[in-house]
Amino acid sequence: MATYFGYIIVGAVALILIYIAFQRDKSSSLSEQAPNFDMEYQEKVHPQTFLDDHLNYQLYELGEKRSVSHVMEKQEGDTRIQVFDYHYEEKKRYLMDGGKGEATGHFRQAVCRIVDPKMDLPDFLMRPEDLLENIWSFLDRTDIDFSQYPRFSKLYHLSGPEEAHIRRFFNDQLLYFLEDHPGWYLEGLAGEFILV
Repeated sequence: MATYFGYIIVGAVALILIYIAFQRDKSSSLSEQAPNFDMEYQEKVHPQTFLDDHLNYQLYELGEKRSVSHVMEKQEGDTRIQVFDYHYEEKKRYLMDGGKGEATGHFRQAVCRIVDPKMDLPDFLMRPEDLLENIWSFLDRTDIDFSQYPRFSKLYHLSGPEEAHIRRFFNDQLLYFLEDHPGWYLEGLAGEFILV
């Protein structure tokens, strides 16, 4: 099953890269390209209605003023594939020269969501590590590391409630691929996952 998931991840990465390329190509729009992939397209959707259909992903807890746009979707049997833009804002408060200030950051991410009840996915969260993650992981020990893949362990913070299941699931092919292609955010919950 983990090898099957590895192929799905590679396919999801390819789909996100194609999606981003079409967004940058001004000569063809996503609405024109979606039928080439046998997918339906919606430029705008109501974010709460759209996200209510998704499980409780941690990604969707970030920031405020969330919006979803440019949704490409395909349903085949029990399998559903969605690629879309997810936007949100984060406000940062800071002190400077005796006064207070606030800055707003706007974030837009291409997200691929795949739902397949046949996937025996453990619940997990994998995100790129940064310096604070490294320090926090050292203190709280929730980061699942793979001694035979030290580069993966330095690049990503991986956590979840069932460590043994996660270790079986993240097989050699998947770990090697993720080492070779750093920077991905991956979250799995109950037979579905999102890749950013």
